[in-house]
Amino acid sequence: MCSKIVVSKETPLHDPDKLYRAAIQAAVVPGKRGSALTEIAFTLDLESQAYRDLAAWAGQTASGLGSRFPASLFIFERTRDEEIRDRIISFWGGDPIDVRQFRAWLRDQGEAATYRLERIGKKDLPHQHFNFTSRLIAAAGYAGWVLLVDELELARWAGRLRGQRVPGLVAVFAITQDFATLVLQQRNDLERVPGRLRVAENDADSALADAAEVGMRLIERDRVPLSPPDLRDLDRLREQLRQLHGLAYGWDPPALDTGERTTSTSMRQYVRRWINEWDLFRLYPDYRPSTVAERLEIAYEEDPDLERLADGGRAGGRCPCRSPFVTTRTWRIWAPRASCASSAPPVARPTSGRSSPSRPVASRSSWCTTRSRRHTRSSGGRPTCAATPSAA
Repeated sequence: MCSKIVVSKETPLHDPDKLYRAAIQAAVVPGKRGSALTEIAFTLDLESQAYRDLAAWAGQTASGLGSRFPASLFIFERTRDEEIRDRIISFWGGDPIDVRQFRAWLRDQGEAATYRLERIGKKDLPHQHFNFTSRLIAAAGYAGWVLLVDELELARWAGRLRGQRVPGLVAVFAITQDFATLVLQQRNDLERVPGRLRVAENDADSALADAAEVGMRLIERDRVPLSPPDLRDLDRLREQLRQLHGLAYGWDPPALDTGERTTSTSMRQYVRRWINEWDLFRLYPDYRPSTVAERLEIAYEEDPDLERLADGGRAGGRCPCRSPFVTTRTWRIWAPRASCASSAPPVARPTSGRSSPSRPVASRSSWCTTRSRRHTRSSGGRPTCAATPSAA
């Protein structure tokens, strides 16, 4: 089974729960369609030795799993209620199930006192899910679970931390070529990050500092440069994309040349040029595009506002009239208070980084709603701001 994870503010790598859910949602099982975890669950042979080994391992204290996991296997095996089985598969996918519901299902099977169903900490549960699911995949007859991640995180997922290795789980990370030089060395993150974490002098931050050092050393010393494609690879890929483009839009795209090939040309640049030119040929058959490529420099500077927002907080500041404004997770709202002399309506500006598509704000609308703030007009025509419960 393979999962491609797209890192974003909604799926940050420092949050293992969101990472696990994203991995499950993106998972693909060879030769199967639909929910990958559902396919895995119903591929299980409940009479096989592989399944019995899984159930025996999950029930051992040495497995590191909470008793909900062996209980869920027991319920899935014994029940004939498809709705209950779907709920169990959802639990394996990261959804919560109330302990009382677990106890009711076990009571129906005559096993109410067999499983403790102890409380599992929010930090521990995602790691238990990764461990259990990788074993579940193996029990269903698959070789393992591959995570394809487009950014590099701490060495936990690469299996380089003691006690954090998960059998059957392989993580492959992609990272820019200059990351180690620009971030770890020039910004001195190799020393600065662990030092800041150890200032707090608590066990959790000390453990995180050790993990950060392992992860950064992994980036610095063990990264594997990817070989650039040769002309034959480019020709083969261009033809595959040409066929896919024709299939998607129901036409026969013309053949294109490879374009200028230099050591600095990335695969993304090749693909983007081909797709853009085919789009233009399809929309404007008489047009002959000429593509000009410019190098986009990647900046690694930190944005304090985005850092606070990633933790669920609000960033503060002032509008041109020096009245406070607030920043939501997606929009930066300039909202002068009623005392402000300005009569201009609130203006929504997307924050830097990933954001939702632009949404117009009517200049004379009586109210507009964002994800966590509502702006209204007072009787005097000046905009006011009233906090409302977040719908996020």
